[in-house]
Amino acid sequence: MKAITNYDVRQLHWFDESSVIRTTGNRIYGHAERGQPAVQVQRHASNANYTINLLTSASGIGHADIFTGPSNGLEMLDFFDDATRIVDVFGNPILSDGDCVVLDNCGFHHGHFVEPALRDLLRRQGVELIFQPLYSPQFNFCELL
Repeated sequence: MKAITNYDVRQLHWFDESSVIRTTGNRIYGHAERGQPAVQVQRHASNANYTINLLTSASGIGHADIFTGPSNGLEMLDFFDDATRIVDVFGNPILSDGDCVVLDNCGFHHGHFVEPALRDLLRRQGVELIFQPLYSPQFNFCELL
């Protein structure tokens, strides 16, 4: 928590992923308007039909992607590889020198090869990687979206 106070709020970016289970018309559970198909959103599901990766900051969603199946370290590295190369509508990079990315402590975020590869990828852009405290979703801006 102390490390995050060294950054201007405009330099902070939060990452999170969410799994989406596609349901049929014969739903067992889920929420929807009457007559509309139900979609169940579930975090950390290994039986996901889709995963949504999200990178957000105080100025909004910087980068998002949706892919088939559950999330894993390789998908996260691909996401950040894309995020380091894209620019916003004004031509500014999404992640720039001096920024900080905040991740939760999902198991594969700390993978033996994943965490060092992600740190190296971000370090080359001048971006620091920090992890939020354990079991603290209230500190992840993505949870509000």
